[in-house]
Formats: sequence, C-alpha cells, structure tokens
Amino acid sequence: MIIDVHQHWEPEFMLKDFIPFICKFIQDMYISLKCPPVSLEEIEKEYSYLANDPYGERLVEHMEKSGVDKAVVFVWDRPAFTDETIMETNKRIGEMGRRFPEKLIPFASINPTREKAPEMLKKCIEDYGLKGMKWHPDVPPFNPSDKKNYPLLKVMDDYKLTLITHTGSLPIPSKGLYAHPLLLDEILVDFPNINIIAAHSGWRWWPELAGIMEWKPRIYGCLTEWQLLAVADYDKFCRTLRSMIDQMGIDRLMWGTDNPSFTALVPVKKWIEIIQGLPENAPEGIHFTREEVEAILGGNAQRLFNITA
Repeated sequence: MIIDVHQHWEPEFMLKDFIPFICKFIQDMYISLKCPPVSLEEIEKEYSYLANDPYGERLVEHMEKSGVDKAVVFVWDRPAFTDETIMETNKRIGEMGRRFPEKLIPFASINPTREKAPEMLKKCIEDYGLKGMKWHPDVPPFNPSDKKNYPLLKVMDDYKLTLITHTGSLPIPSKGLYAHPLLLDEILVDFPNINIIAAHSGWRWWPELAGIMEWKPRIYGCLTEWQLLAVADYDKFCRTLRSMIDQMGIDRLMWGTDNPSFTALVPVKKWIEIIQGLPENAPEGIHFTREEVEAILGGNAQRLFNITA
C-alpha cells in the first residue's frame, strides 16, 4: 500500500490570488536547490490543473493514475481565510473524505492564533469527520509550543489526533525559526496522546529531528519535498536518506508529495519509482532493502493511521 501523508487542497475562491504566489514560491525553491529548470508557465499550468478541483475528483483520479492508494488531504490555514471561510473549507475537506473514504484521510487546518480555535477543531472532528490537524507555523509565524496554543493542543490530545506540522526553512516570507523541529519537543512531553509528523523531516534540520526521535516515540518524519533533492542530486539524496534511516529508525519515516506543488518537476509516479528503485539504483556503498522501501512508502503510515489492507 502506498500512502501520501501530505496532500494540499485549495478552495476555488482562493485560487486566483494564491496560484501566482505559490507557483513563484515553488520556482524559487527549484532554483535554490539547483533542480532541473522548469518554467513558471509550466509550474502554473500543472498546479492550476490539479488545484481546480472543487470536489476532490481530480485528486483521486490523479492518485489512481500515479499508483497512490491513500492520501492525507488538508488546506493551509492562513490570514486570507476568515473564521467562517476556513471552517467552510474544512467542512468541504470532510465531505471529500466521506465521498472517497477508501482514498482520502481528511485533516483539519486551524491556526492556533484564532480566538475560537479549540471550539472550531471540536466541530471539525465531531461534525465534519476530520481525523487530524495540519499546521504551517512559519507562515504566518507562531511558536507551536507556545502556552497560548495549549487549549487547542488539549483538544488534539483528548481526541488522540495526529498533528502534521511544517518543519524546515523555506524562501521568504517563511520565518524558519518557528518551523524548527526542536519546538515540537515540549508538545510531545506535555501531550502524551498526540502523534506528530514533522513534515519534510525538518529538511536541513533533519539531524535535530533525529535527536528528538531518539527519546520521544510519537514523532515521525516524512520525505515530502525530498523529491527535489532526489532529482537535483541523486547521490546526495541517497546518502542523506541512508543516514536518516540509520539515525531515525526505519519505522519513523513516511512518504509524501506536497502536491500539487511539485508535479511539474517530479510527477508522483516518478517519485514513487525513485523510492522503489533504491535497492537497485543507490550508488556504490549505499544499500537499501525492499523492507525499508515498503515501510517508507506506506507501511509506517498504515500502522500510524490503523489502516487495514
């Protein structure tokens, strides 16, 4: 089973202003990482096609064509949303989950800076059927472990939710300090029922994430965004991934896409094939097993989310 633990969705009323911003942001990432060149027009074309999807049908069709069995899907809450529009959007995520229960795992996204965030999350869980929470603490910036967030974290703890939260620095306007994995350590101590997926495994800060994992069992990394390094410098990707597995443990690392962000550069099917081909294609002196591949692509997520085959 192949499970994508990081799939974005946007409501149609956000697309006009959001697509130009996010596509330029994506192109800046490609350039910074010295990825193969992709024009802004190509990025916008691919992103627009996948994002123009009011009911999730295009997402599910794309998953089936790419070989993805299940995906965690969510929106990114940010100041452009009001309390009303973010709740309406979370409701639609829940509707997509009910429409495609075999394919989609719907997550809420509610910034803890919202005054009524705890009550909003309860409604998302009880009325909309959402299964977890997504945060992006670097934009707009907030400290995940700030005590002001504890009422919202208490709701997550009470319902034993999984929190997917962005980790790692990104281009401007991201404020990477708030996305450092060390800020998650206190949450793991104070809320024993919350599982955390550190999206992108902290990127360049993955060793710090591994340091937390050494002592805290309920935090995981994911390879979302790492497809960029895989196509920019495959040898470096393999060396880094081998070190990540050795230090984090193979049972703590998951696979994801961050789509529709990166399909113009790395189609999902290709990203799957890169991981599947590690045992045969890794450079000399670096070895991966078939069991490790299966754990990353879906086995670990299957266990975390209690998914039966």
